[in-house]
Amino acid sequence: MALLVIESIELEASASDTARFASYADQTPILVALSPELAAHAVALGAIADRMALEDPLPSPGRVEEELNLVAPPSGKALPHGSTLRLAAAASKSASLSARAELYPRGMSPATALRLSLGSLAGPRLLSEEAVRERVRGRFPDAAQLPPRPDLDRLLDEVGADEVGAERIWRDDDPDGRGYVSRIVTPSDRGSPSGVLRYGTLAAAPQSTPEVLDARSLEEKNVGAGRSGAFLALTVDPRRPPTACSTSR
Repeated sequence: MALLVIESIELEASASDTARFASYADQTPILVALSPELAAHAVALGAIADRMALEDPLPSPGRVEEELNLVAPPSGKALPHGSTLRLAAAASKSASLSARAELYPRGMSPATALRLSLGSLAGPRLLSEEAVRERVRGRFPDAAQLPPRPDLDRLLDEVGADEVGAERIWRDDDPDGRGYVSRIVTPSDRGSPSGVLRYGTLAAAPQSTPEVLDARSLEEKNVGAGRSGAFLALTVDPRRPPTACSTSR
């Protein structure tokens, strides 16, 4: 594809006295730009993307944008919001953009990709092996592929799915088919204090009571706020603050 683009540019240049674009094949990746200055700008952005994609934890899109905006474009006119980030990823040597506009390294390890995607496993009571793969791939399309079962089972344990409330257990005999079944959390499972009930929120309970639905709604708000970095204020009964703190994770 890159060779085809270069040939097209060279063909246009040979047929016209004023070529609109120039290719820079000595760059990796190959760049097509209106001027050497614009090509150099893209290279500088790509270098920042390569560096920030290796950070742990992954930098937020807002912080990456701030750092990229420190590199002034040759024209003096800033690119539209989001365009600088996409250009940086495209001009980088080893960075990719996730579905949430996060910079991450191409070929990211399966363990890291799975750990960062655990929230996407919440919801359905049962997920097939391929569904787990699709959810992780949906967020990090250029990460290394997840291993097949039973290595995938061990990887889920390794990344601490149970610690974040996303634990799933493989079942061959589930009524809905073979797959990873979400584990309903009960007081005995998590050692909740006596008199305080934590309702399972990750799967459709056999009987979805109003309490379970309310708990699931609150869980979704918490997860959403954590993913986006939004501010979320939670209120509790004035008599229960010690209990609320001891049961939060």
